[in-house]
Amino acid sequence: MIFATVIKKYCGDISILITLAGAVCIGILFLRLLQPILTFLDELQELSGLDPDLLAPIIKCLGVSLLTQICVNICNDAGQNAVGKMIEISGSVLCLYLSIPLFHCVLSLLETIGGNP
Repeated sequence: MIFATVIKKYCGDISILITLAGAVCIGILFLRLLQPILTFLDELQELSGLDPDLLAPIIKCLGVSLLTQICVNICNDAGQNAVGKMIEISGSVLCLYLSIPLFHCVLSLLETIGGNP
């Protein structure tokens, strides 16, 4: 991305596009690494006997956090720090929303332990 830094001095708009294109290319290359991770998580779910509905929010939150961090970095590189902060807050709220099934599970477990079925 040194090339994008040099171009940024002369034409800032194009440097953002070059940086974004580079990030997309790197992301596509690393998508191949996602399959073994998902396979491992499926094996972990089967061995542990966890309900798939409990593991899904964790995987979704991980994906949201990674995409949020990428978007925040792109916004910061473009000089849009305020937009980056809003994306960061939105990603946190989305992770909380995706975690609601986990919170329900914990609540029902606490009710069972406390004697309220």
